[in-house]
Amino acid sequence: MVEEGGKHYLNPQVVFPQGDRTYDGTGYRNSGTPPEDPKKRVHFRYALTFTKPGTYTYLCIVHGPAMSGAVRVHPAGERLPLTPAQALRRARQEQAASLRAGEQALGHLRAQVAGGEVRVRMVGDAQKGYSLLRYTRDPVVVRAGTTVRWEMADPFEIHTVTFVGGGPVPPFVVPQPQASGPPKLLLNPKVAVATPDKEYAGSGYVNSGILMPVGAPGPHTYSLRFTRPGTYTYWCPIHAALGMKGVVVVK
Repeated sequence: MVEEGGKHYLNPQVVFPQGDRTYDGTGYRNSGTPPEDPKKRVHFRYALTFTKPGTYTYLCIVHGPAMSGAVRVHPAGERLPLTPAQALRRARQEQAASLRAGEQALGHLRAQVAGGEVRVRMVGDAQKGYSLLRYTRDPVVVRAGTTVRWEMADPFEIHTVTFVGGGPVPPFVVPQPQASGPPKLLLNPKVAVATPDKEYAGSGYVNSGILMPVGAPGPHTYSLRFTRPGTYTYWCPIHAALGMKGVVVVK
């Protein structure tokens, strides 16, 4: 993220591909970020040819050190510890284990009551390698006058808690075309910045601003008191295209 004129933009060195398609351990190489459209994201590919033996670490700048890996390049002609088929099989086993762990966590993703406060935890696990882009499996049902507290327990992602009051879900990124080169990508202040509201009666736009992942500086919790009966849908505009929304039912 870069700041310009009091506004915040996505860093073009992160968003767009950088460097050529070979790597000898020096310089900066970056794939760019996948498309926002989930259907196009499935087909996102990045290839890099390693020209020098060594061990090279890499990470996802968006998700931080919790999402990192290493490529070990052996000298030409040296016997590899795993064949390509064995390495692929191992990767698929690890992927399946992460999916199983995520599905198990999703099965227990419910609001919790503690000290008269209802808590919704946004979860992920760096060791097991998953992040749940969901709030709760079921609607959160509370009495009028109850405070709900959302808590970040995810080392990978950023989220928001955004009640749109019947309006459209705002985009997280607003492209700003330039005369030459790629567009500048403005972080929508309507999503990134918190509104001052502490209570919600079911109308108007109320937003937590960006909640940061575990271990990162910045806000990690958001609380809102519900004062009027009704059924209220809220969203994470950052992940709305992936279906991240929740419901609070106030009786």
